Amino acid sequence: MTCAVLLAIPAIALADIVANNLDATVDTVAEVMPLQEGGANGTTKLYVVNTNSGDSTYPDTNNSCNLAGTSTNLQVDVTSSNPSVATVSPTSATINDCGEANGVTLTVSPVAAGSTTITVARKAGTDTSAPGTFYYGPATFTVNVTPPPNTPPQVAVAGVTGGASYAKGSVPAATCNVTDAEDGNSSFPATLSAITGPYASDGIGSQTASCSYTDNGPGTSLTASGSETYNIFDPSGPVITKLVTPA
Repeated sequence: MTCAVLLAIPAIALADIVANNLDATVDTVAEVMPLQEGGANGTTKLYVVNTNSGDSTYPDTNNSCNLAGTSTNLQVDVTSSNPSVATVSPTSATINDCGEANGVTLTVSPVAAGSTTITVARKAGTDTSAPGTFYYGPATFTVNVTPPPNTPPQVAVAGVTGGASYAKGSVPAATCNVTDAEDGNSSFPATLSAITGPYASDGIGSQTASCSYTDNGPGTSLTASGSETYNIFDPSGPVITKLVTPA
């Protein structure tokens, strides 16, 4: 992500402009740099734009670049209002001339989801030795860090096979196997339905093993589920006995 920055000192109307290149305009509206937690860094170019007395918005008593000359420079501090969301580097910079080609690249590194403000201001205690003044306000920009994308979990029923038949008393244990990129893999016992069919009271018939898992994000939680239905039969043969009355 590439962007542009402007710097501002309140109540200064005569100035060259310190700007960033987040977009193609140089204005006082805060630009936004969107980043993603765990994603790539963002960059912007910090540079000085020359204005003169003919500029109606930012007139300057010095018609030339205020940094023109080998002995002139502008030293600035760059800060993040919330380093736990994103950090910026370098935290101080020196600009020696006007124009984007002579600017300094700022690198913004996302840390965690949230929002922070990157501010550029003249370094305290420094003298630029440059004629005219500098406008810093539009150099400030916002960094919005979003959570990483949430990969949907996958759930598989293990231990039993759909459509298979198992002897009563020998049905394998059904297990839920979860695969999730963010939460990690896990397993737990499946939920077994009641046995259905005309001989259900004898433990013979159809049964379903079900699994459901809801992940922990990030962002919106996602749910995956699955099930397998199998049959249970009585493996013993019939027993015939005779009943004689009287004995």
